[in-house]
Amino acid sequence: YGEKREYFYYDLETGKKTVVFLDYLPCRKYTEKEVEELWRAFPVEDVYTRWLASHHYRYIIEPYPLPVCFFTIYDVGEGKIGVISTVDIKGRKYRMDVLRAEDGKYLKSIWFPITHVFLMSQDTYHGQFPYRNAINFDLGIYIYQHWDNEREMFVTRVLKFQEER
Repeated sequence: YGEKREYFYYDLETGKKTVVFLDYLPCRKYTEKEVEELWRAFPVEDVYTRWLASHHYRYIIEPYPLPVCFFTIYDVGEGKIGVISTVDIKGRKYRMDVLRAEDGKYLKSIWFPITHVFLMSQDTYHGQFPYRNAINFDLGIYIYQHWDNEREMFVTRVLKFQEER
């Protein structure tokens, strides 16, 4: 649950379930103005939204009613998870904290660009983010989908990164 500073870790070999507390996470309630600003930063007035409108979909832009501590938990490599902990609306980026999965020990953080798929993952139907993206910190690769307004289609982008030494 994004409004709680915790996740559950389940060890398949032992059957043991552990609650991992993430006390360091800042929880905050986003305003309507912030949410509208984020959606205006990524306008999608194109064949995609016309298709949605023709099938009776409509956008309702409103913030989540409770304070949010994190947005998504992500598998980012063997024994690691990524927790999207901070969204910088003005900078159009989000921060992913990489943690050791079994106990939540903080390992590092990295900033990624906000994309249309990221925004779609935060709406009511939020199952798309892990499905349309892949991140592996061991390999230093981030593969994600983004809506290309010029081509009016989703494109897959690959971002290579490495740790500064």
